[in-house]
Parts: sequence; structure tokens; C-alpha cells
Amino acid sequence: MKKIIAIITLIMCVSCGVLPQKNNFYTTKTPVELGVIGEKQKSLRKTVFQTFGVPKYDQKIKVSYSTHQFKKDTYKEYKKAISGKDQTQKIIFNDSIPNKPFYTSISVTDKVSIVSSINENNLSIFNYLKKSPEATIITGIKLTSGAPFLNQLKQSDAIYLQTDKYKKQRLLLFKNEKKIGELDLSKEMIFGYQLSSFCWKTTKRRKIKIATIVNEGQNCSNTTKRNAQELEDKLTENSFKF
Repeated sequence: MKKIIAIITLIMCVSCGVLPQKNNFYTTKTPVELGVIGEKQKSLRKTVFQTFGVPKYDQKIKVSYSTHQFKKDTYKEYKKAISGKDQTQKIIFNDSIPNKPFYTSISVTDKVSIVSSINENNLSIFNYLKKSPEATIITGIKLTSGAPFLNQLKQSDAIYLQTDKYKKQRLLLFKNEKKIGELDLSKEMIFGYQLSSFCWKTTKRRKIKIATIVNEGQNCSNTTKRNAQELEDKLTENSFKF
């Protein structure tokens, strides 16, 4: 009976155009940053994220964090990421020991502000994205860090992503609406990243804009498109009709 229900649910999802979302974290041996734009470069043995642009986030972008115990699969990802690197503080994992080491996940929660920032304040990034339907944005990372980094996160009640004057993405830590610290993510060991994609819309003024950011593999809605050029072509076609 359970198998029948599962098959019916899958059929309903497909018929509605809703496919299972990818919430994959990809292992990385090269430095990546939260909030940067690029494309996945796939080969037979690995997936590499090629950064093509670093948006300037003038407004603060809300993010969240969580800590997790390492499991066999995540430790395997971590070992793959640090392979060949001279890590001063390597994580040691033993599945038989109850007190396992932890890693931290940091994710963008305010995707609306990212959309607004790219639409309005990042013209070169915006133009690149219009021509690159396969482009993605890093909206989640996994990292290991020392105790001081994690202690600062725990002391805050709000965390934001913002770009500094050197175009580096930093975490701003707030407590009771007052800034209490700032963290440089590039100093931590980031071993995994999560991607999101862009959906585009036509505005009432017949302009093409980013409508929303969705999880990698998630379909855009019926009124939006992954490929901005499709909307551009439709606008051109309608202009000829008039």
C-alpha cells in the first residue's frame, strides 16, 4: 500500500511540473564564498565551481547558521576537500566514539534582498546573468572552524552577509540590534557549498528582471523563466505584432 501511495505522489508531482529539489552540497578543494556567482564545471571525476562574479551587497543580507556532528559521509567530504592541503588543525573522526567533532553550516535566508541588490546595484553581474541561464549562486556553505569563530556566532542573535570595500564577503554579527563583531569566512576551512538558481520575469514596464532565487533543480513558476533570453525574445515578438 505504501508503494502505491508513493507512486501516486510521484505521478502527481510530475504532472504538476514539480520535481524533487536538489539540496546537494558539493565538495570543494578550492576557495569559495557565500553569495558569489558562477557556474558548475562538471567532469567525470569532480564538480568544480567557477566563480565569475562577486556581487556587491551594500545592504545587509540575513543568514543563519547551524552546527552538526560529523557523520561518515560528511567526514568523507571533508577529507576529500583537505586532501593535499597543509591543515594545521585537522578534524579527527571516529564513528565508534560518542563525542564526535562538529562542523558549521551557514545559509542565506534573505534571498529577496539578494535579488533586489543584483537587479538594482550590480549592473555587470545582472548583464552576465541575463546571458547565462546555467549560472548559479552559492547560498550555503559547510565549514570547520576554531572555537573563537563558533563562540562569536553563538553570542549573536542576528547574522548578516555584507561586502567590504575589498569585495570580500563578511559576516556581521549583531546582538540586541547592535553590531558586536565581524567574521572573515575566507579564513575558515570551507569544504562544501550549496547552489541556487535564478528565475526571471517581465515587469509591467516591459523590462526583464530577476524574479526570485530557487533551490538548484527547482522549477521556475509558470510566469517566470530560467532563461532570460526567452522573455527577451517574447518581448521582441510582441513588439513586431504591434
